[in-house]
Amino acid sequence: MYGLFLMSIKEYVRNNYGLIIWKRINSSVGVNHNNFTLYNRYPDEYFHIISDEAIKILKITEKDFFESIGKHLVIFLKDHGCNQVLLVLGKHFRDFLNGLDNLYDYLNFSLPEIKSLSFVCENEDTKGLRLNYQCSKIFLAYYTTGIIKQIASEYYNKELLIQVEYEDYHSDLVHVTYSLIFDNEEFNFASYPFTLKRYNSLPIAPHLILQIFPFGILFRKDLIIKYFGTSLFSLLAYAVGTKMSKYFKIVRPSMPFHFKNIHNRVSSTFELETLNPVKSCRQMTSLQDITQIIQHKITLKGQMVFVEQWEMMVFLGTPVMPDLEYVNDIGLYMNDLSMHDFSRDLMLAGTQQSATLRLALEQEQEKTMKLEDSLARLGEERRRTDQLLYQMIPESVADTLRKGLSPMKTCKKFNNVSILYSDVVKFTEICSKITAMEVVSMLNGMYSIFDSLTEQHKVYKVETIGDAYTVVSGAPDHAFDHATRIANLALNMVKAIKTLHDPSTGSHLKIRIGIHSGPVVAGIVGMKMPRYCLFGETVTIASLMESTSQPMKIHITEAVQKLLPHDFITSDNLDVTRQKDFKGIAKTYWLDDRLN
Repeated sequence: MYGLFLMSIKEYVRNNYGLIIWKRINSSVGVNHNNFTLYNRYPDEYFHIISDEAIKILKITEKDFFESIGKHLVIFLKDHGCNQVLLVLGKHFRDFLNGLDNLYDYLNFSLPEIKSLSFVCENEDTKGLRLNYQCSKIFLAYYTTGIIKQIASEYYNKELLIQVEYEDYHSDLVHVTYSLIFDNEEFNFASYPFTLKRYNSLPIAPHLILQIFPFGILFRKDLIIKYFGTSLFSLLAYAVGTKMSKYFKIVRPSMPFHFKNIHNRVSSTFELETLNPVKSCRQMTSLQDITQIIQHKITLKGQMVFVEQWEMMVFLGTPVMPDLEYVNDIGLYMNDLSMHDFSRDLMLAGTQQSATLRLALEQEQEKTMKLEDSLARLGEERRRTDQLLYQMIPESVADTLRKGLSPMKTCKKFNNVSILYSDVVKFTEICSKITAMEVVSMLNGMYSIFDSLTEQHKVYKVETIGDAYTVVSGAPDHAFDHATRIANLALNMVKAIKTLHDPSTGSHLKIRIGIHSGPVVAGIVGMKMPRYCLFGETVTIASLMESTSQPMKIHITEAVQKLLPHDFITSDNLDVTRQKDFKGIAKTYWLDDRLN
């Protein structure tokens, strides 16, 4: 699969559905290519998995998707330097359709490994024509339909209606017959010359045709070979008088070797290949020479013309010669090639340019590898930057800011969240007895454990100030079980702190925790050092619960207690010495444990 087809899908999705949708498709399929290259080859699976995922995410039918990207392929090619090629595919739309089968040959120069397709036009009149199409997969039929519709509109200003007359599906072949309805008034002008009086005053002999086309073949309706062109005769003289199918096979178009089939496809380019290797008779001087000769099959490409006066078909072909070494191996010379076309010039020019092209290709591939390496390193640095950013700002909020929206757009009211405050008991006293480095080491160890627990319970760490640690559940991402998550976190924090030692006494550190649930307003504050902050009475009460808590205990309000499942063990707070500070909260509890 060539990169241009993958690039056109990427551009279609980005232009019509947005960059975020394309990134979602790309990340879902795991294709590690940020940029495809036009003429580079990629695994065929890329096209299929990207298309399947796009159809699923975009929620459209397979037919609509492939027809749409077929239309966009025409726009893509037009924007990437192929406009002049598309402009000369045919003077009229009917000429383009009748030459569709030959389009494969034009593409084969730039895309040598593109898969062959088959198109046959028939029953043409002023209202349209019938198009028989053969391909390997049904999606290619939808794809081609989109291409034809777009070309009709873009280059010929035709309103085209396509109706399916016949469909036949097999595991390795799809045959579809379309009825193409459009204004085909040019058909009258195309058929006009055949209504003129025929002149027979310029007869031409067969041997003269075969001198002009040294690789031509003249054969009868029963496929018996009557004559070869002069150069082909030196390779296959023994085949004269036998059937074409005995020594040749039709490579393109794909069809059985029958005279009627050939006659119906005279508008197509034909490609014939010998069934067995050939060697010029001029170089076979002995039986030993024959065994030592390097032999190749020969491929001929050209046009079939039926000559009514002779009641025979003429194949006007030229050999496909990859290089001069091949010409030498089969025993031909430059003067064996025809003079009226550019066969000789192309052969010599191709040899001279091959080294330059090979060097240019190698340099391009090297630059592509460097570019992909740079993109990979850029992606890694971007991942690290995002990771650091997400530690300061929640991911969903950061993505909103990245789109260029104002920080005010991130402000949001949450009807119910749970907030946890914790601090170290006698932290000031501990700091007075140990060095600054020991304080930093102690806090680093504690926060590393707490950070790991916040990730485990899927809650967000709001801030750390000195020994104070603040966490919220239910913001910025809604969570129906926010109280359960924060309660589990609190129990695990109390359990985990027992593993950390107090450098001043040698015993384990002690913390106290307070939790409250209620409404808050949250958003980004600051420009130079933006922070995600919470505002409201819920924050104040949660802080109060922590300050009135006891060492290694979790102090919760009645609002939290009512939200917890029944397997949480709580007990009434009987200490009413600071009840007046609870700002209207009639009752508080201790969170003791959880069953299991």
